[in-house]
Formats: sequence, C-alpha cells, structure tokens
Amino acid sequence: MLSSYGSVEGNTLGPNPFNSNDYRGLSDFDIPQRLVVSGIWQLPVLKGRDVFIRNILGGWQSNFIYTAQSGTPITILSGVDNALMGVGGNFADLTGINWKLQDNRPKSDQIAHAFNTAGFKVNAIGTGCRNQLRSPGLWNIDYSAFKEFGPY
Repeated sequence: MLSSYGSVEGNTLGPNPFNSNDYRGLSDFDIPQRLVVSGIWQLPVLKGRDVFIRNILGGWQSNFIYTAQSGTPITILSGVDNALMGVGGNFADLTGINWKLQDNRPKSDQIAHAFNTAGFKVNAIGTGCRNQLRSPGLWNIDYSAFKEFGPY
C-alpha cells in the first residue's frame, strides 16, 4: 500500500500494518490555502544624468516573494501498542475535550504547548485515525536588492 504516511515519515508499515483503515484521513501534503505573491520594482538607470547621480541612484532593482499558507496535518500517537502488534504506538483517540488552546497566550507558552494534551487519550484497540490536527500555518518573505554597475 502506498500512502503519504509511509512516504513522509519513512515508515512504510505505519502504526498498524494489519489494518489499512487506520490510514484513512487527510494526506500529509494537504495544504488547503496557499498564497504566493511576487514582484519586481526597477528604478530607471538615469541615462543622461550626472555620473555621480547615475552610479548612486540609478540601476537598482528590488524583488520580493511573499508566501502564506495553512498548516499541514499532523498525527497524534498514543505511545501505547494497544493492538499488541509490536510495531509501536497506535493513533490516539479524541476525548471530547477541546484540544485547541487560546491564541492570546504568551509566545513562550505557544511554543511549549501547541495543543491541549487532555484532548487525547490512549486508543482503544481498533480505533484512532491519522492526521487529526493541523499544524500552525506559516508565512515567509524573501527580499533582494540588486545594483547594476556598467556603462549606461
């Protein structure tokens, strides 16, 4: 069986090689929202101007790429081999407690705790699903500036 689970984590068996239904869920590569914006701004080379002004102010180019996307799905493992297969922990079950934490927490707390662990429990045999949560989204800006030197 080929799945996104086996190709990302490098474990083609997964937590339960005997029950392929455990692998039903979002793909590891699922990113429902992604925005990429890029642009170039080029200043004129200022031909016909004084050589000092032309060499200092002319011939500049500025580029940017902005990327924003939602997070990828993540799987919570129980850490207990309830199916007694000897291949590691099984997927955790949801408890019904809200696993989301408040967004207005201090940054250090957000880094230390991405979700409420009380929202999960050790799975019952034959239960659990993969990719129950979504990791935080990300954004990135790449910027560059170039100066062309040469005869204008």
